[in-house]
Amino acid sequence: MISTSSITGGNFPVQRYPESNLSERRMALLDDFNGRLEGEHWPDDVEFRVFLARFANLGPIDTLRNCFTGGDKADILIWAGQCHVSSYGAGRDFLVRDQMLGPAIDASQKLLGALQFEARDDMLRRAWIGPRFQIVLLFPELALNLPLGRSCFGAEPGALSYDEARTLLLGRDGETPSLLEQFSREMDQTRTPYSDIDVWAAWYACIERCIGGKPIREFSADPAELRTLGLALRALGSRVSGCSYTSDLPLFRILVDSQDAFSHAKDGKNVGLGWLDIASYHLQAGDAKRASNAYQHAGGMFVQVAERLMAQRQSAEGNECIALAHDAYTKAEFHRANAAVNSGASVATVAQVHAAPTEPLNVSEASSDTAGNRPGSHSPS
Repeated sequence: MISTSSITGGNFPVQRYPESNLSERRMALLDDFNGRLEGEHWPDDVEFRVFLARFANLGPIDTLRNCFTGGDKADILIWAGQCHVSSYGAGRDFLVRDQMLGPAIDASQKLLGALQFEARDDMLRRAWIGPRFQIVLLFPELALNLPLGRSCFGAEPGALSYDEARTLLLGRDGETPSLLEQFSREMDQTRTPYSDIDVWAAWYACIERCIGGKPIREFSADPAELRTLGLALRALGSRVSGCSYTSDLPLFRILVDSQDAFSHAKDGKNVGLGWLDIASYHLQAGDAKRASNAYQHAGGMFVQVAERLMAQRQSAEGNECIALAHDAYTKAEFHRANAAVNSGASVATVAQVHAAPTEPLNVSEASSDTAGNRPGSHSPS
């Protein structure tokens, strides 16, 4: 929950901002605006525009002071206002309507890069999941939010380093779960979480930055953390598959990395479920043969898990895996029989905008170290 309590004399630890402090008038404006956002009736488009304009410039004195900072003050306030508005669901909707969401996402990277070092480190350690599953940083002494966009994890100046990204995603404060744990848990508990492709892109970029171009097995020595990674990637894959055709996120790679994480966590059941996700991907792309192969692999994995569970006298869980195996084998046979017919069909779905491999994925590809050779990822820095 975003605090809307009255704040005066708060710290605004941004480089090149005069005295690193917001004026009391600007703080009062922010506090009033937060109260509207937290209330029963959200601001309308006019109110959003007025806030952005007034937060950036309160009058002649602001204009005069901006002249002595070479324009830095005005730029910083514009970035901060856009970021804060975009951290709310209603604000994102307004920015989309005004065709300003793109500039607001770019502003997050610029403001992040302008933060003073100590404040930046503190804010990363206190990050939280805000409205619509955004990764949000909160200024230390201000009810002012900085949601992290995709470019915050890229190669642009001011973007998070490998170590900073891992602090953000995997760091813990006492008994508080890591941000990755919170994300995978909330995505699992929320059947249809509403957000937009830019938010999912930010999460994927964050995870990619934490992986650092290394094999998935090197993400963590803790099987529980690897399993959490698998769950987070699976949830992302599910949301990406239902997003716009214009998405450039690599859905197939997300599914493979998720399955690879489960494999190294020695979570056989989720490896099998990962094969089902891959089968669904191929079906959406109209490739019945590859779907059949994936279902076959899923059935085999479920049988292995069922045998182990039965040996441990966990009959309920074992029977569940037997049922999953039977269903997977049935689908494998069905799609194998219809592969010749289905191979000629063209299914226009979101899966077609994601690059699938030229050959069917096999067990070793989904769970071996070779899956760590991941194009387009970031090297540690």
